[in-house]
This record gives sequence, C-alpha cells and structure tokens, in this order.
Amino acid sequence: MILYFNTGQYDKIVEISEEIDISLFNHRGKREYEFMLGHIKYLQEEPFEAYNLLKKCENYFLIHKYYGDLCMLYEDLYCITDNPIYKKKKDECKTKIGRKNITTASL
Repeated sequence: MILYFNTGQYDKIVEISEEIDISLFNHRGKREYEFMLGHIKYLQEEPFEAYNLLKKCENYFLIHKYYGDLCMLYEDLYCITDNPIYKKKKDECKTKIGRKNITTASL
C-alpha cells in the first residue's frame, strides 16, 4: 500500500482497503493505514472522515519522529480546518531532524 501511496495510485489503496481486515494490523500498521486513508479522504473532499483518520495517527507519528509524514498530515489538517496551529506545526516539522515513515518526499 505504501508503494501505491507514494506513486499516487490512491484508487489501488481504496480497493485494497475494502478487502483487508485492519484488526490484524499491529499498532504501527493501523496508524500508517489511517494516515494513507486520511490523506485520500482529504483529496476526495471528505473532510470529516479525513480529519478523524489523520488525528488518530498524529501522536504516534510525533512519538516516533516521523516528521516527513507529519508535514503532510498537518498540511491536510490545516486545509481542512483553516486552523493556523496546523500551519505552525507543519513549519516546525520541516526544521526538525527525524525520519520519514510513509512519504518519500515532505512538503
């Protein structure tokens, strides 16, 4: 799914997500899944679903210093809510040394 995410093949992720049982995923897998689907829901203009999914993985990404993914997460949350705190958080993540988890390029 991560490969499809990074190549913009979001329809493949949606298709796969309809066939899998996420209760079998470990904690990390669930947060990655929620992040990918949250971003897709944002792009599909489903802000309520996107917001809820993205918020589920925010703390996990912070704890594990996935700053590349957090940049995208905060950009999406900012666009959904128009809350400047998310823009500030995104800008802070850009300058932190950490790692990427899912995304191959940060915003």
